Amino acid sequence: MKKFTFCLATFLLCLLPFTAQAEKSIYQSPRVKFQNIQDIVLEGVNLTTAKNANVDRFAVDKVEGYLETCLAEKNIPLSLNDPLVLYPSTGASTLSGKMRTAVETSKTPALAGSKEPQNTKVYPYSLAVNINDYGYNYVTRAGYWDTYTEWIDNDWQDHHGHWHHDSIPITRTRYIPPTTVKICYVDIEFSLYDTTKDKVIFNKRDTRDRETDTPDDMAKRICKEFAEDLQKLHDKGKA
Repeated sequence: MKKFTFCLATFLLCLLPFTAQAEKSIYQSPRVKFQNIQDIVLEGVNLTTAKNANVDRFAVDKVEGYLETCLAEKNIPLSLNDPLVLYPSTGASTLSGKMRTAVETSKTPALAGSKEPQNTKVYPYSLAVNINDYGYNYVTRAGYWDTYTEWIDNDWQDHHGHWHHDSIPITRTRYIPPTTVKICYVDIEFSLYDTTKDKVIFNKRDTRDRETDTPDDMAKRICKEFAEDLQKLHDKGKA
């Protein structure tokens, strides 16, 4: 006699903790045609307060690199903020100013007393990126009792001498002990500004967490999808 177990319920319960979670919110200005979407300057990539203690301290550099690569693959060159100077309408160099005007400078220093560098270039679009989370945390899942079905193979012979085979179901219970798992988190928000009007014309926040992944791989996919979003906006604007 041999026996085997078939426990579909337990198998499904085990899959649940490994299910990826993702939330996306998108805003697009209905009055904007994105014909010049290829001319973008990166205002900056900022790491805000994260919800877990194990934040990757290289997250800013990584996301900036992923963005540059992914946008280049879509023929959308991204001008980095160095050596760029941001001049809001007040003249102060700050990210929170009302007018976001990006000025590209030459290597020649500005003349003394000049308010703006020489050889300026004004970009119609600027991109600000906030990293709200980029790292991992450990989560302990409580133990629980699980009910499963065990099937017993039964071979038997009737009074005519004929052999028969059937399976007898037996319900059993077992205790699943507590487990500690590593959860990876990435939460990135992109805000595309019209620098002439100082208005957000496209905003996307992408939040993901997963056990069987890494923050770097999730961030790469987020940046890749954002580049695809901009490409679609550009193609739609030319139509």
